[in-house]
Amino acid sequence: MLPKPTRPKKTFLRNCKGVAGNFNMLIPTTDWRRLGVFVLEYSGGDSMSRVFNWLLQREKRVFLWINGRLHHKFLNFILYYITHLGGATLTICITSVLAILAPHPWNRVGLQSLIALGLSHIPVAIIKKLYPRIRPHLAHPQTNTFRKPLVDHSFPSGHSTAIFSMLLPIMIQFPVLTMVLLPLALIVALSRIYLGLHYPSDCFVGAFIGTLFAVITVACWPANFI
Repeated sequence: MLPKPTRPKKTFLRNCKGVAGNFNMLIPTTDWRRLGVFVLEYSGGDSMSRVFNWLLQREKRVFLWINGRLHHKFLNFILYYITHLGGATLTICITSVLAILAPHPWNRVGLQSLIALGLSHIPVAIIKKLYPRIRPHLAHPQTNTFRKPLVDHSFPSGHSTAIFSMLLPIMIQFPVLTMVLLPLALIVALSRIYLGLHYPSDCFVGAFIGTLFAVITVACWPANFI
């Protein structure tokens, strides 16, 4: 005869919340305690919320460290002007001049950068509408800011998107320039945090979008076009 199944002891974890809503879930805990492992409450929505809040707090610390602890008169001067390399005026002008006036293959690279620049800002505009994140200098009064800080939505960083979408095609065509252009792109992204205009995640996502569209543009470029 088969042995009768033993019923677990009445030691349960009750009232756990699920992802889809609240429901009761029974979990025997005798064996877990015997092994010295605590059973953690599983709560889909609450867990995600706690993780998200934890990440936001860590990001705030990083932002305040870059924006506050790193502040120096020299960096104030340098980063205030170097950040404009990711602005709409300079990026459009630089890529347009390369595409129209530069010799081959610079004209092709300039056109690739110009197309990547334009395409990459479509998702940026959409995300800014869908996720209206407040600029850090508006959310945190202790933020160091400079003249005429932007007050539109923060996420993602348009400057970070622009500088990476502009420089990646150049780095792909001329790998030797990567050692100069990649640090330059990173400094522009860092300057957005330093100036109190963006959180680190704004710049990271912006750089990712710019890189993605630059790589797609170069990969899909017709072989015999320019």
